[in-house]
Amino acid sequence: MIDNGTAAPSGLTTPPMSEDAANSSGAPWEVMQTTVMSVAILTCGLGYLLAAYAAVAFHATPRWDVFLPAAILTGGGTAVLVWRTRYRARAALIVTVLFVACLLCDIISRDPQAQLSYLLVCIVAGVLLGPLPATGVAITATAALIGQTLLLPQGSIPWESLVHLWSAVAVVWVTVGNLYHAVNRALASADAAWMQVREARVRRGELHSVVRSLEEATYRIERMNHELNQARMEAELAKANKSRFVVTVSHELRGPLNLILGFSRMMALSPERYGVPLPPAYRADMDAVYRNSEHMASLVDDVIDLARIEAERLPLLKEPVDLCKDVVSEAVDIVRPLVERKGLYLRETTEGEVPTILADPVRLRQVLLNLLVNAVRHTEQGGITVTTELHEEYVSVSVCDTGIGIAPDDIPQLFQEFSQVAERTDVDQPGSGLGLSISKCLVELHGGEMHVESTQGVGTSFRFTLPLPGIEVPAPTTIRTAATKKAQPTETCLIVHDDPLVVRLLARHLDSYHVVGASEPENVDTLIAELRPRAIIAPPEVAEAVEQRITPHMPDIPIIACPIVRDTDGPEWKGIVGYLIKPITREMLWVALKKVVHNGRTRILIVDDDLDAVRLLEAMLTALPYDYEIMKAYDGGQALNVMREVVPDVVLLDLVMPNVDGAETLARMQADRRLQHVPVIVISATDSADESMAMATPITIRQRQSLDLTRGVRCLKALVDALPPRHLAAPEPAAPPQEASRG
Repeated sequence: MIDNGTAAPSGLTTPPMSEDAANSSGAPWEVMQTTVMSVAILTCGLGYLLAAYAAVAFHATPRWDVFLPAAILTGGGTAVLVWRTRYRARAALIVTVLFVACLLCDIISRDPQAQLSYLLVCIVAGVLLGPLPATGVAITATAALIGQTLLLPQGSIPWESLVHLWSAVAVVWVTVGNLYHAVNRALASADAAWMQVREARVRRGELHSVVRSLEEATYRIERMNHELNQARMEAELAKANKSRFVVTVSHELRGPLNLILGFSRMMALSPERYGVPLPPAYRADMDAVYRNSEHMASLVDDVIDLARIEAERLPLLKEPVDLCKDVVSEAVDIVRPLVERKGLYLRETTEGEVPTILADPVRLRQVLLNLLVNAVRHTEQGGITVTTELHEEYVSVSVCDTGIGIAPDDIPQLFQEFSQVAERTDVDQPGSGLGLSISKCLVELHGGEMHVESTQGVGTSFRFTLPLPGIEVPAPTTIRTAATKKAQPTETCLIVHDDPLVVRLLARHLDSYHVVGASEPENVDTLIAELRPRAIIAPPEVAEAVEQRITPHMPDIPIIACPIVRDTDGPEWKGIVGYLIKPITREMLWVALKKVVHNGRTRILIVDDDLDAVRLLEAMLTALPYDYEIMKAYDGGQALNVMREVVPDVVLLDLVMPNVDGAETLARMQADRRLQHVPVIVISATDSADESMAMATPITIRQRQSLDLTRGVRCLKALVDALPPRHLAAPEPAAPPQEASRG
């Protein structure tokens, strides 16, 4: 067998390997075993030939010792053929047999020609075991030859045989040695390859196991995705049902609530219009009805606002605001009568010169009014202090009262929807649990924060902050008031329009963006720095002014110019100058009428199928200090008959009526030349701004840099998908001419 310790040629090393592994590695080692078997067969044949030669040469004087080398050769070769052991042992045995046979032949014959057989043994040892064993055989043979010379009388050293012997060793080192090392490397490579094959089989099994695991994981992921899609669809359906429920309930509530709030307000605040003084107990009851109806109206508005916040459709109409004058002072003036009625004090203080900020004043007043009303509700002694403070990066407004306070365990629940802390039993009107959560949402939509501190028996302090102009604030977020819901970032879309209805309408449909409105283009540069909007939407005439406000060092924000106007193509909406949503107040009605009243008597036609609603509108109009002539109709057909006789100056029209509804009434008015120019104010319990507005063409995009082809094609595809054509009906083919009948 190959000696694992045999050194490789200079500069090369042979990797170690075990004979067991080598024997199991395949074809190269089978070749080596075949070589040993071939040498063993030749050895047996050589023994038979030597025995025959001895029988012929020594037949005259028979000697038993001459047959000993032949017997050794034959027996040794047969043993190697029969003995199934390792390659090294079999190769060593065959070399030993050959050497012993040669030594015996040399001793018996004393013929110099027999000494040449040592060359054959060296060559066989070099082929089977390598150069070093061959050198060992040569050394042993040299010792045997010299020993015989010294032991036998008149012997001489066989220099010629020694020269031939060591010449053969040299040839073995030059030729067979290199071949041996080459075979050794080949066997080592085969062994390494076999190990790699076995490792590859193991890895293939592991890979198969991993593939199976991946298939199972993919199946689980697909199932989870399917379940997530189902859950998302159910959530979207629940969200849509929730919004639909809110709209439906608010529609059903606004009608009767409009009557309750309107009549109770007139009875509580204008009792003189009934002619006779009302009893004090009766007036006290009406005051309670009026307060609770206002509370119910506020609750309906809160529920709608909450639904819009959850649906990310609550827009902000930002404009320059003097916080102290436009928000704090107005809210304090509104609440002051309630405070004085309870015998409390109301103080307003300002620390520092508060600059003008960009905010939605209506929403901020809503926040402050809610905090003030809560403070009044829970304060019986002392009073309320409203403090406005200027800080380095923000301005804060705090409302501090001397009321009953809030328990520490109840503070974390204050800003959760429909969550109410333990209240006193003597509070005349408990809250709905929505005001504080909505107020916190509105403050956070402005980029601020709201905090509360309270000590039971001492008082409560609510404080909210608003960022100053020029201070970078986090991008507007989708607000979730519950503690378990996290805010998610939403991109902002800036709408420059002077009509809040347009801003609210676009916010309703741009549901994946947080919408901020600006009434004037002068504020665009500041809003861009604050909001970093994705796009700016404005009417064409305003878009040019907006583009001029964007300087080259500002971001390249696309400006989409599109006119949003009343739908003049739909005949049912022509002539509408106002849209009032129930419940309406006398002030709302007067704001709508100011557009159409003129000097002298104004003729007004009220059209509604609800007799109480007509009577309420009539009472509101008569309470206004203006000269009105009021006509009444209780459906569209009756209103058209009245207008055929007398053309009114303005029509207050309900949309939902039996027989002839409001839309059909408008269409018939537009078809009549006498009535098509009569202004109409719609009074409804549903906000149908989507139906009353239209987006005219052309729609243009203004941007400093041109669009790359991919984005441009996506824009074109979106437009093509969103604008189906309106093909004209194909003309009917003309009938073939009939042949004249022959008489």
